[in-house]
Amino acid sequence: MFLNRASLQKVSTHFIAAMGLDRVFDRFIESEVERFCREALRSYKREVQHERGRLLMANPMDYKAVRALDRELEDICARLHTLEAARGKH
Repeated sequence: MFLNRASLQKVSTHFIAAMGLDRVFDRFIESEVERFCREALRSYKREVQHERGRLLMANPMDYKAVRALDRELEDICARLHTLEAARGKH
């Protein structure tokens, strides 16, 4: 008997709950969400840096747009720092 992914996930979820490991499962889900958020922020940071570089090379340079991207980069870095700090507390 072969189980598809959905069936396997359902069976494993029931098994984990039956064994009283639902907290472990919740922690795993939380860590996966945190990992996804970190990866999304890193990817967004790369895109913002690329766009900032493009604007810096443009002629004439749009200072307001560059400053807006600088603020966005600061916000992204702060969010990443917060995620890393929260990760260290666990």
